[in-house]
Amino acid sequence: MGAIPGPEAEAKLAAAGIPILRLEVYMLSGFDQAARTLGIVLGREAAMEKLLAWRADKFARLAACRRRTTSRPLVYLEGFQRQQAWGPGTAGNESLGAAGARNMAAGLPTSYGEVSPEWVLAGQPDAVIKVTSCNKRYQATDDTALREEAQSILTRPGYDAINAVHQGKVSVLASEIHGGPRAPVGTAYEFRWLHPGICPDIDPAAWNTEYLEKFQHVPAQGFYAWPEPDERGPQ
Repeated sequence: MGAIPGPEAEAKLAAAGIPILRLEVYMLSGFDQAARTLGIVLGREAAMEKLLAWRADKFARLAACRRRTTSRPLVYLEGFQRQQAWGPGTAGNESLGAAGARNMAAGLPTSYGEVSPEWVLAGQPDAVIKVTSCNKRYQATDDTALREEAQSILTRPGYDAINAVHQGKVSVLASEIHGGPRAPVGTAYEFRWLHPGICPDIDPAAWNTEYLEKFQHVPAQGFYAWPEPDERGPQ
């Protein structure tokens, strides 16, 4: 996937006669083409088309919801690392656009860049969304890890001067649903948090359940986002 494995691992695999196919499947754009290529390689074209149809249906529903509001909240989207903004050319930038939001880092000169707390404060985003790489989300029995991630942002020195943080408008997404095959789930969470009252029938947790049971053929379990839209999100 993308640049993984790295050159050293690729050289070892090549020496063993093992071919490598690199596909970028985390971005929203280009996913369909990469998925169809993988479907051909695995001989699972029909199954892949069912997944793509599912994704298309979900993104179409979100697009219809976007048309119901002119609001475009400004969001500081933080990546895996502390103070890591996801700018142009990232899945985060694409996801926020699909969620009817503006990415505060869209004008950065790099796709991924470290920003200062002062930069976030000066921008005064309407909401803060953290994408976390915390693993074992499927095995999680509660949302403690996600809550703690949000709490760590709420308590950062100086962050209480950011209106969105002061008002508790901080949400957390596990990377598993932020991009890749389940990207509609993460985008749906973003939309529900950022546009309360618009399309309340959009249920990202139900979408995640559908994906796990229909395409992964595993029981739906785990915790992937905090908070659930009906509990508390950016207002």
